[in-house]
Amino acid sequence: MAARKKNRDWTLILIADNGPTASFQIRRRLFRVLIILFVGILAVGGAMLYFHDLELKAARDQLEQQLESAGRSLAFHRDLNRDLTEKVRELEETMQLVLRNFDEEREEEASAVSAEWYGDDITIDNFEVKREAVDTTIRFRFVLRNTDPLGEMKSGFVFVVYRPHYLDSDTWQIFPSTSLSAGMPRNIEEGDPFNIARFKTVRGHFTDVNMTGSYCISVWIFSSEGDLLFFKDYFIDE
Repeated sequence: MAARKKNRDWTLILIADNGPTASFQIRRRLFRVLIILFVGILAVGGAMLYFHDLELKAARDQLEQQLESAGRSLAFHRDLNRDLTEKVRELEETMQLVLRNFDEEREEEASAVSAEWYGDDITIDNFEVKREAVDTTIRFRFVLRNTDPLGEMKSGFVFVVYRPHYLDSDTWQIFPSTSLSAGMPRNIEEGDPFNIARFKTVRGHFTDVNMTGSYCISVWIFSSEGDLLFFKDYFIDE
């Protein structure tokens, strides 16, 4: 009796207005299978949701760490940029002060060095400069004149200096070629010699010159004894 009750099945009968229309037998085993499937689906779904939440939490924690690291890096670079900006500002102020002092010193030196100086009845007339762009050559020509009222002979040596940077002697070219000492020819006798009663035409050229901007050409004339007789700067602005 107990065994029959345990294995009891159910019958589902569909009844319409005119009487029974259909019947279905539902076994007890089917209910157990459905319940097991439902519980299994719930368990699997719960496990999937649990592991999905773990993955989301791990991704969220990683993202928070990345955002925190990015925030620290951004703050570091912001502080670094602020410090660098301050350093650059200080360097700019220092450079402006140095350049201002250098310009003042250069103006003072230029005013002292570039002044025309004449002596012992020697002058220059008809100073001409011709620039040849094809071969970067500058040609010069002038007349060295003896203006001694007594007509005494004048002798000595002439140097002509191309000065693209007025105070930087390392950039100068000298005609005739010679070495310098403290910005002056070391050996006076290496200059272009002259011995004139009236005048002499001096010609020469400089090669491989800078073809842009202004420059200066200086003429130095020394006596045979090495004394400076004449000095003049010609500033050329092209």
